[in-house]
Amino acid sequence: MEKYDLRSMDLAEMTELMGQLGQPAFRAKQLFGWVHEKQAAQIGQMHNLGKALLAQLEAQCQLTALQLERRQCAQDGTEKFLFRLADGNYIECVLMRYRGDLSKQRNTLCISSQVGCAMGCTFCATGQSGFVRNLTAGEILSQVYEVNGLLAAEQDLSIGNVVFMGMGEPLLNLDNVLKSIRLLNDPQGQQIGIRRMTVSTCGVVPRLYQLAEEKLDIVLAVSLHAPNDAQRSSVMPINRQYPLAQLMEACHIYQKRTGKRISFEYALIAGFNDQREHVQQLKQLLRGMDCHLNIIPVNPVANTAQFQRPDKKQVAAFVKALQQAGLKASVREEKGTDIDGACGQLRGKVLLVFQPGEEGLRGAASLTAAGHFSGCDYFFGGHVGLLDGLVVGTVAAGGHGFLASTKFDAMFHGVASHAAAPERGRNAIAAAAAATLGMLSISRRHEGSSRINVGTFHGGTGRNVIPAE
Repeated sequence: MEKYDLRSMDLAEMTELMGQLGQPAFRAKQLFGWVHEKQAAQIGQMHNLGKALLAQLEAQCQLTALQLERRQCAQDGTEKFLFRLADGNYIECVLMRYRGDLSKQRNTLCISSQVGCAMGCTFCATGQSGFVRNLTAGEILSQVYEVNGLLAAEQDLSIGNVVFMGMGEPLLNLDNVLKSIRLLNDPQGQQIGIRRMTVSTCGVVPRLYQLAEEKLDIVLAVSLHAPNDAQRSSVMPINRQYPLAQLMEACHIYQKRTGKRISFEYALIAGFNDQREHVQQLKQLLRGMDCHLNIIPVNPVANTAQFQRPDKKQVAAFVKALQQAGLKASVREEKGTDIDGACGQLRGKVLLVFQPGEEGLRGAASLTAAGHFSGCDYFFGGHVGLLDGLVVGTVAAGGHGFLASTKFDAMFHGVASHAAAPERGRNAIAAAAAATLGMLSISRRHEGSSRINVGTFHGGTGRNVIPAE
């Protein structure tokens, strides 16, 4: 029997559950407090519910489990968290610390709404990995609750702002996103102000109309990134289905329904959308709309060497030209770029190191059969394939294999030999995997002498699915 996910339930659903369990209605409020205010990690912590009810809950319910696989910290204090979901998929969220004067001190969490993304924006790492599935409301909330638990242990500020700008298109998981917003805002829950929550969208027009009818006092951020259809369609496939005229009409309707200013996100790409003619096109496009342009110099992402950020002088000149044209515009404060935690850089990455030969092949097949990394191709015997945006292959000669990526400057050393895969204009990972079971040492040159050990994948158990560095 599939268990109820308590973190995905609101008070009405918990009240109904208590009725099914023969419990009085007041137990639902107690349960809600444990789940959404105290952010309990285990049902057994709910000590005032009574042994009988706890036994019922243990038998029929669960609390969404996210397993923290990696926590990375950037030089500016931004942190990125890689979480493993119960089904073996991965998501990432990013903690951004703001430490101005006292009134501006806050912790903002950028959270994911989907595993992967179907939008396919060409400058975005998440879009390269494809869509896997929607997150449940409990999985969305658990990103906040799990990070809050870590912050509490460190006596840091709890999450005060939430932005749905992580992995996925929030409006394609609208029901669960709306439910999580209401639960985060609930006075008996985290009490995060509704105006302190931001929902981003690539421009799924029908869902934008739906969101408008909710009349929520949230911040809407629309990913614009180009001022005309030809350019926008070239980097954002969604524009071919919902071109700018339709998107702008929906934005006007949204503003009329809600009375809220709209933020437009604009990834600035050198020589592509940063010229004076683009300023004039933006002025015409946004005429009559109460809005603000967030200018984001495009961030580095694997396999997107064609997209380069303009230099600081050009960025400043572009923003000044926008302001002179009567548009409200500013450059978004950059955070977490050095840990791939900035806009467009989240992927939920994993690397798989397979034992060469038949056992490795069976291991890959077992992962595929289990539904992990659907849509990925596994190639052996010298062939090369694509796994989660990373180039992966094996070399049969001498029983050694390699795994290569276009992302990091690193070297994987095998037991007996190593293989390199340098590529012009790209950082590369090269790996040599020993033919026998054993350990591989990974030396990341850009981190000096730091080393971590990983094992080869064996027998299809999944115990050596390695989160990517």
